[in-house]
Amino acid sequence: MYLARERRPGGTFHYYIRESVRAPDGRWVSRDLFDLGEDPGRFIVYTGAYGFYVDPGVTEALAALGVHPRDEELEEVFEVFIDPVVRRAVAHFTGRRRSGGRAPRPSEAELAAAQARIHPFDRRRLCFLKFGRIDMEALLRRPMAFYNFLLEKSRDEIEQRLDRMEAELRPWELKDYLYAVMDLPARFAPRPTRFVPGAQDPALMDRYVLEAICRLAEEPALRDPADSTPAGRLPPFLLKYLVLWFDVAYATPRGGAPAGGAPARDEAGAALAVFGLDRERFEAMTAREFSRLFRQKARAAHPDTGGAHEAFIRLRKAFLLLRRLRGWTGS
Repeated sequence: MYLARERRPGGTFHYYIRESVRAPDGRWVSRDLFDLGEDPGRFIVYTGAYGFYVDPGVTEALAALGVHPRDEELEEVFEVFIDPVVRRAVAHFTGRRRSGGRAPRPSEAELAAAQARIHPFDRRRLCFLKFGRIDMEALLRRPMAFYNFLLEKSRDEIEQRLDRMEAELRPWELKDYLYAVMDLPARFAPRPTRFVPGAQDPALMDRYVLEAICRLAEEPALRDPADSTPAGRLPPFLLKYLVLWFDVAYATPRGGAPAGGAPARDEAGAALAVFGLDRERFEAMTAREFSRLFRQKARAAHPDTGGAHEAFIRLRKAFLLLRRLRGWTGS
């Protein structure tokens, strides 16, 4: 059972309680259980300063459909609509209540068998949302318990839950997220900079993203049988990624570099220009060769040898940024 929302004309949202059920053909599909309207908060009844319960009318309607959720399940559905003060006050209690009675941990072989049918696109998205890393090749090969989040769920439930997790990404993380989940590092392999979006050719990235979205749109496993999107059109979650890719620029957090320490595209290009390098030549250089080039330019730019102080500082900053881009450590 989960909370689902649909965007309506005018930018408003309409909410439902839904569940994933197995169809006769074995696939998981979604079905509506209860229409919450535009304000699910109206079904929360507060008792005193820190208590609440869900309107009994909801549980009665669910029971009529043969669905009998535990109190914790209903609380999870309504969690985002509970008054923040009340939510914080009861968080400790509900956390303790849910922590008991854990099932035995499965072996790695059991996890691998259970997770074998998880779509790579879903795996990449969840992996980035958990670890925030573009370089996730090793993580994707390992069966891990958190991937079980994706099991026995309809496409709608997976997309609804991932959508809420994606909303927690900061603006400057969005482009890295899309770069990773569209598997662009594989398209730029074996370049050492394949995990640095800002170092890649923008036109090539745009092309690869379009190709990836077109391929994903043809994947039957990424279609919910209940989805009414006409054939030949992108399902809403893929359309969302297409819009995000072309609308979101590489942004930097205030006063610093982008998340993960990777330089933005413009920064990387400007740093290469300081050294008179193009991307291909820089990628072919070793750390020793690059350090040698820096020393040559530093001698000419140093104020003690007649150079300008500002030019020397700019050279030093470009040197450090490009070393970070390649993952070279040391001075």
